[in-house]
Amino acid sequence: MKKIIAVIIAVAIVIGVGTVFAVRYFKAKPGKNNQTEVDAEQIVASYSDITLGDTLFYSINKHPDRWGNSLVSVYGMSEEKKTDIIETPENWLAFNLFINVDNFNDCRIIVSGIDVPANGKNGMYFQSILDGQHVIEKNVTAQVVVYFFVNNNDLSLEEVEQMVKNLDIYVKYVPMPDDIEEEIPEEAYQKAEVRY
Repeated sequence: MKKIIAVIIAVAIVIGVGTVFAVRYFKAKPGKNNQTEVDAEQIVASYSDITLGDTLFYSINKHPDRWGNSLVSVYGMSEEKKTDIIETPENWLAFNLFINVDNFNDCRIIVSGIDVPANGKNGMYFQSILDGQHVIEKNVTAQVVVYFFVNNNDLSLEEVEQMVKNLDIYVKYVPMPDDIEEEIPEEAYQKAEVRY
């Protein structure tokens, strides 16, 4: 029982930081190491799945101050919506959006987050920034997990899935620089539209 509690707490801490990134490697092909430009046609982002993310509410309840900042800066909520989700989470739903990213280029890329131009539409707020720099090796498929909240607790999973599929969602990425520590300017990032 103590092990289960420890695992739950560990998961909650990771979620409390604001993001989780899951990488699952599939078959890789050999390629060159020295390419620094990305062919946008060779980056394919595709919808994989949506699941309930109820543990997010546990983390918000445990760390409301930390989440308060994140809900505004990372999820794009207004101060009013931020207060509402912290004080009345029963009015909200939380989900995990799984996106497969295929990097068919001969160079590594860094995935930084997603862009949803209609963020906030129909009460849907998506996590825009992933925690840290997530590298996808050349000729590899990886899966990213993006959290989002919906301000309507009457919706079914199927209804939310259809709402997500009606949105334009883009994965933000950039070729991995030689020096991973150097700051990457925002304008250097490219976008791949998520396909359904």
